[in-house]
Amino acid sequence: MTDSSKTTTPTTPEQELAALVAQFSDLTKLAVAMTQHCVHLQERLPAVVAMHVDALKARAMEFEQGTAVTPDELESRFPPGLGDNATWYVVIVGRKPGMYLSSTEADDQVKGVPNMSRLKKSSRREALDFYRHQYNHHEVMKLTEVYEEEPVAASVASLPPRTSASGSRRYSSAIKVTVTIG
Repeated sequence: MTDSSKTTTPTTPEQELAALVAQFSDLTKLAVAMTQHCVHLQERLPAVVAMHVDALKARAMEFEQGTAVTPDELESRFPPGLGDNATWYVVIVGRKPGMYLSSTEADDQVKGVPNMSRLKKSSRREALDFYRHQYNHHEVMKLTEVYEEEPVAASVASLPPRTSASGSRRYSSAIKVTVTIG
């Protein structure tokens, strides 16, 4: 579009007509460019929405409570002499509660798990005693992802535990995603 500060006021009807035709031409070019841009956005929108919905679904997993390893089983897996004075990571609430020598391995067990619990202990004995205490007080929970095909409407909410048909408790992370396209 022409800049009005650079144009002179038409003095004749022919100059006025030429100026209007030039402005109309500039507006037509802008309208075509905007239409092309809108078409491009409309073509990309479904893929972008699908990508974001998939990402939200991945973060909105549901979990079902399973049976955690007992302290005696842990003690047999890690006998005395194995990392006695090493740093141990104890997972109390996670995919596989237990004891880990690597923080990365322990983090893998709690990443994305609601109300996860992972603590660092300075010896094998301290880690095992802590796990045993938590287990005896029914604080240790093994939570396994449950994938269900159910429609959802995009919303963010804290979801309380619910009981499944099998009687086990299911825990949800903070986001529940539902897609309704109509």
